[in-house]
Amino acid sequence: DLHSFPTRRSSDLRLRWLDGDELKISLPADGAFAKENLPVDTGRKRSFTLVLLAEEPVIIAGKAEAGNSFQSNDYIPGSTLLGALAWKAARKNDLADKEIYERFCELFLRGGVRVSPLYKAKLVGNHVYPAIPSPLDFLTCKLKPGLEMHEHGAKGYAFVADEPKECAECRSERRVTPLVPLNRYVSLHPKYLLTEVNSVEEMHIAIDPRTGKARSGDLYSYSALAAGQYFIGTIEIEDWHTFTWLLRKEGENREGVSLEIRIGKAAGRGYGLTKVWLSEKEPALTFHGQPLEKRVKDISESIVMTLLSDAILTDVWGRFYGTFKQEFLEEILGVKVKVINVYARTRSIDGFNSHLGLPRWREIAIVAGSSVGFKIKGSVDPTEFVNRLQELERKGIGFRRAEGFGKLAFNHPIYQQDENLDARLNLPSFLCPEKR
Repeated sequence: DLHSFPTRRSSDLRLRWLDGDELKISLPADGAFAKENLPVDTGRKRSFTLVLLAEEPVIIAGKAEAGNSFQSNDYIPGSTLLGALAWKAARKNDLADKEIYERFCELFLRGGVRVSPLYKAKLVGNHVYPAIPSPLDFLTCKLKPGLEMHEHGAKGYAFVADEPKECAECRSERRVTPLVPLNRYVSLHPKYLLTEVNSVEEMHIAIDPRTGKARSGDLYSYSALAAGQYFIGTIEIEDWHTFTWLLRKEGENREGVSLEIRIGKAAGRGYGLTKVWLSEKEPALTFHGQPLEKRVKDISESIVMTLLSDAILTDVWGRFYGTFKQEFLEEILGVKVKVINVYARTRSIDGFNSHLGLPRWREIAIVAGSSVGFKIKGSVDPTEFVNRLQELERKGIGFRRAEGFGKLAFNHPIYQQDENLDARLNLPSFLCPEKR
């Protein structure tokens, strides 16, 4: 660590730098994690539901900053979480060692760790409930939007060919009010409560040390996710022993595994400190709330496929899909289908390679919440088809799935607002609000 390197006298500096000798900084000896203790037993796979608590405000930039203004996303992308874990592992290990570097690449560069996006959780006492982006076909009254009883409610329309254009409640009161997408986060609480993402606006300046005054033009605006919020996602690790060795696992007890990581921008300026808890709660139910067999009971009925995260999809020529086409559905489902209705939007996925100093390839993604309703044509073996749907929910679709892209659900219980959910998480003592 350069910051902890002892100060040298000028003669030492002259010997080491001016006379051409390279300054060598070795990693501190750590007997518990010496290289000879690198796990030999590899391949133990583990999956977790991941709960993240923001100890400090978090800035996850969704696009390039405009001037000196930094605007955060309202969720934590899987690529951000994966990069933070990789950075923590890289800081703790000597990647110049060939064997350690190979293990590192297998985990963080070749799909050995797969994560999902983290969405704001609903906190109720010492319990948290996961949330999902509301499906785009979930339409609600423009005058009184929402799912709560005192509002006019929302309903999914991917099942039907023609959705209504105005609110039925308002029409009964002799008002004409259009329907609009709900466009909110919905918690998997038995009452399907909406989840609000809290943000904070902060200003920062840079001081010129010569004058003691603010530098001209050095005023920065940060719109960040507020501290104290909980976010929930999933993580799947192919080689658990190597993962814990590289990360110097900070704590594991009967309540699960805990880590402390920094994510996002301005991590050295009081932003981005988080606590992460890996829960043994079944991750397959985290965003789905129910097993698939309870959601798809009759394959002869209409089925709705909903994206739980952005998906990057291409045809055989490498052209990006901007919607769900029939031929694409038939390819991934393995059956002939009739498309009923499609609700989809797209966005650009940009990035920057700091090592190369170049922008990454721009990709087009179908956004989370996009939905398509369809019916199966012809005779299909029900067991085989349901197994195919389970495999799609587990693996996802499209590219960059290790970074959380391509998560989906079939007949999500939100459409029926079924209260028989299994998504609640009891917080461990170190994450409970009163213990913080």
